[in-house]
Amino acid sequence: MRLVKNIDELYSEVRNHDVVICNDAPLATALNNRVDKPRLGTFAVTPRHLASKEAVGILGEGIWNDLRIISRISGETGYEMKFVHGEIENIRTIRRYTKDVEKHLHSRSSRRIYRSFSELPTIEKVMDEYDPEMTGLFSNKKVAVIGLDFFDDLDKHFVPKAHDEISIFKRGTFTIDKIYELGNDRQIADNAVDMISAENASDVAVVMDVSGPIADAVRSSLYRKGIPFKNALSVKDLSQIRDYLEFITLALSFDTLRVRHVRELFSLFRGMIPHRYDEYFLSVNMNYMTNERSRQLGEIMKNIRERTFKDVCDLIFDEDSFIRKRYRQQVYLLLEDLGLEDKLVTDALVNSMTYAVNNISDLRHNEEIPEEEKQGVLLIDCNRSVYIDRPFVIYLGMGYEWSGIDTGRDYIDWEDEKDKNTNKFQALLQQGSFRMYIVNSMRSGKPARPCLLFDHAYGEPKKTFRSVCDQIMKGSWSRSTEITKEKIAIDTKAASKLFTKTSLSNYIACPLQFMFSELAGVFTDDENRLFGTVIHEFAEFCACYPEIVEKNGIDMYSDMIAERFAGLACPELKEIDKSDIRVALKNLRSFLSLVPKIPLDTIPEDRHGRNMFFEYHSLNRSSSQIETISESKNSRLYGIIDLVFDGKIFDYKTGRPKSLKDIKNDMDETAKNDFFDFQPLVYLALLDDNVPEGDKEFNTVFLLDNASEAASDPAFDIRHNIRRTTLVNTTAEEFIRTELKDIITEKYPEMAAVWSFFSDMLIRIGPVNTEGWDADEDLETALRSRKITKARKIIRYAVEVMSGRAIFSDDQLIITKDMLDDFRSFIKDKHKEMTERRNTSFPAAATKRRCEYCQFRSICMAAPEEEEGSDE
Repeated sequence: MRLVKNIDELYSEVRNHDVVICNDAPLATALNNRVDKPRLGTFAVTPRHLASKEAVGILGEGIWNDLRIISRISGETGYEMKFVHGEIENIRTIRRYTKDVEKHLHSRSSRRIYRSFSELPTIEKVMDEYDPEMTGLFSNKKVAVIGLDFFDDLDKHFVPKAHDEISIFKRGTFTIDKIYELGNDRQIADNAVDMISAENASDVAVVMDVSGPIADAVRSSLYRKGIPFKNALSVKDLSQIRDYLEFITLALSFDTLRVRHVRELFSLFRGMIPHRYDEYFLSVNMNYMTNERSRQLGEIMKNIRERTFKDVCDLIFDEDSFIRKRYRQQVYLLLEDLGLEDKLVTDALVNSMTYAVNNISDLRHNEEIPEEEKQGVLLIDCNRSVYIDRPFVIYLGMGYEWSGIDTGRDYIDWEDEKDKNTNKFQALLQQGSFRMYIVNSMRSGKPARPCLLFDHAYGEPKKTFRSVCDQIMKGSWSRSTEITKEKIAIDTKAASKLFTKTSLSNYIACPLQFMFSELAGVFTDDENRLFGTVIHEFAEFCACYPEIVEKNGIDMYSDMIAERFAGLACPELKEIDKSDIRVALKNLRSFLSLVPKIPLDTIPEDRHGRNMFFEYHSLNRSSSQIETISESKNSRLYGIIDLVFDGKIFDYKTGRPKSLKDIKNDMDETAKNDFFDFQPLVYLALLDDNVPEGDKEFNTVFLLDNASEAASDPAFDIRHNIRRTTLVNTTAEEFIRTELKDIITEKYPEMAAVWSFFSDMLIRIGPVNTEGWDADEDLETALRSRKITKARKIIRYAVEVMSGRAIFSDDQLIITKDMLDDFRSFIKDKHKEMTERRNTSFPAAATKRRCEYCQFRSICMAAPEEEEGSDE
């Protein structure tokens, strides 16, 4: 590559000139910093800086900022701000290359915007009209122009006829000595920052793609080490602007807002809302809020379209404290620039404001950079910079993102543009007294390739970094920053907790999901859980006070629930939700009419918090047979039982109804399920540990099963909605000899004659080893020798009945006592494994659950990436 003069060498060439013109602002600043003799007026300057200074003399007024220009053109033409901004950026790009802009605008709207733009006081207009021979700036002065090849069409208007042209290149060639090759962006960032300290931060510059992921990794690493760096803060980064925008944006969707959408936002404006309201609609639940400020903020949102932008600002930043006044002034400044102070809030205007904040770079707020971010490490854009006035420069990436070559524009001389970009690239790579080049070893599963500008600089393809340097150095020098127990406090008490039916299911499906949901304290909630909770509250109320329910009627309570909960998942489903609520309450009342009267012997708040129906009727007595907490340290299990009496557990379900076959399959941990549910086994184990004597049943009551029949038939038998799992006081061997015989012979009568032989064979293979039954060829041969022609079907039917952790019968699932003991041993092993893993790591088990269904996929590093072009 060509050898480039450094800043000191350039200064030695131009120090005897009166004015130096270059179009690289950092180079101009660096040359001004090296001035070593008294001077009057400007020394090193860029054409755009000169244009800003000369604007009033040429146009009679100062240059307008982008927001004012875009707002004016948008108002004149009626086009949206987003469209106008895009067209202006295109116009500016064209003008850098040619004066004949209209020739390259291919639509009437583009040309109309250009005509409006050309009449406004813009920096392009100043530069276009500037004549260096007509001003006194260069009279009788010795002028040097550095890098004239890099000047665009407008820059060249500032070059006087009499000048000395200075090249940035000198004789000789440049070669990169070493390139350090590391892994991903995070490793590159950590290793680069490892060479920087707070003391030497102002001597360091980092060159990279500042809009790419590597820049985020660098900033994060600098923040972690407490190293200051120069940051470009824009208006979109100001918290008060973000909060104001979020408030008015959410307010426009007031009717469909849930409390969780605004709870944190309200807290910024002194509003407080309890977490339990998160899934409720804000519009429905405002009157239930006890915090006056939250109700005020809700009313502002409700009537947002009746208020002006300035009114909303005054109402949400309502305090007269210094900081609130400052926040108001900053929002006023934005509204003034956009001309929105006295306009009513509308969707279109909010969209325009959002676009301006996110995309327009020269808003007046953009000067507000914190003091601590005005010094330190300099972060350089690889596609916009040439000279860097820092002694230590670190180059990161140098891959395709550094190429910076645009294509497809007919007004650009591509050979000239390619040469210009290549020369800038060569100069950029030679900055600083000490340089380090750090690149990725792989990109998208392939060895990383140098950017295309290396090809142009060398005049031949360069497919590997080894071909553009003398030596490749592999490996890292930064100490690992892996998360350890000392760096993140894991709740070890949570890890040693007993399994609930949910946490056990999560752990079997994927230990990593279990960690997210249990150990890390991640809590998720949704409308289904909320609906289930309120139905359970009604179940407790109806079981304790059936006479009050009978007196007031189901309709009163279904309306009471529907007012706050119907349509939570989707407002369009509100009427369907109302129907589901009524069916669920009707079925609950029907079921509880079969239950014996229960004692009112506890206070509900002592056990599980508030019940909306108890509060409504001012009731304070509940029953110990409802919402019963049960735990067994011996079995490592814990659960809350909806209703228990006479050795029978009843659990209410408001979700999708399941058949006995579904319930059985969900309890089989060997199956490749997306969902596991061991609740029948868990609750029967809890019941057996706490009440050893007597028969035991677990009954699931599906409240929305047979919904149409339940809604239309007053005599509907609720027992059709109950699925029963029974714990029997026999072993699997005893069951095979007796009950299994009845199940098999009912379907295959010919088996009665050979049952004694068949049962002996099954027990010999193993009473719970059903896979062994299916695989044993001698069993099928022996049956056929006894004239059983359907031997294969019979064996498979026996496997279907006995496989897994439950035995399938016509009207129930059966659990034998040795099957339950085997389940207890299984839980103990899993609990021990889980407790040990809290000190190491929790693996992902994608073989058990498809990752696309996991609620933690967005934060899980182990989830496989979606394939390009897939439905996902």
